[in-house]
Amino acid sequence: FKFTREKGAKPFIETKAKWDIALQPVVRELLTVLPRKSIVLVGAHSVGKSTLSRLIRSRINAVLIDEAARTVMKQLNMNVDLIKNDPEKSLNLQASIIKLQCEREEKFKHQCAIYDRSAMDALAYAKSFGGKQWESLLEMPETNQCIERYRQEDKYLVFIIEPHMECLKDDGIRMMSNSYQEWKTFSESFKSLMNDFKINYRIINNPDIEQRFSIVFQALFGM
Repeated sequence: FKFTREKGAKPFIETKAKWDIALQPVVRELLTVLPRKSIVLVGAHSVGKSTLSRLIRSRINAVLIDEAARTVMKQLNMNVDLIKNDPEKSLNLQASIIKLQCEREEKFKHQCAIYDRSAMDALAYAKSFGGKQWESLLEMPETNQCIERYRQEDKYLVFIIEPHMECLKDDGIRMMSNSYQEWKTFSESFKSLMNDFKINYRIINNPDIEQRFSIVFQALFGM
């Protein structure tokens, strides 16, 4: 490279450096691009999905997408009792949740996002509380769009968080199980749905929040 002085300035710090074109360095190494995958957290009620999603958001540069169920339930003025006792309303609720979820996923499909629940959560609840008509949700284009997204392992990492007694609590919104075994059984229904629709997933079976984060982080960065 060559140095040229600006207006006769003497200190070296005040000089400008210009690369001679013939002597410009050639970078022969490829830059490693950080993965731009989205994180999808699913599972039964009260397993710590929201807590984990907020922790992940605080540590990586990603968009946090809150659960759609709370928004839709407020819009439709529904509560847990209605969902349990009225299969038709329960089914309509899950359909609305899937539509909103699909809309959000479409909006952020080109960004690294953390999804606190997914369309699979709505399907699991519909199958458990919506009666025999739950399969009608599979005819919705939004449902199929979401399923196709979750199958794309190069873009989405799906995690099922398993139940632990210390996580269980009733906030008046989440659907509550009558027993620990019922809770575990409901959790297993998520695995069945994932397997049925050929969606690969990872299990988070540790109650410690730091260990949970570590599982997600290692999967995200291929460690």
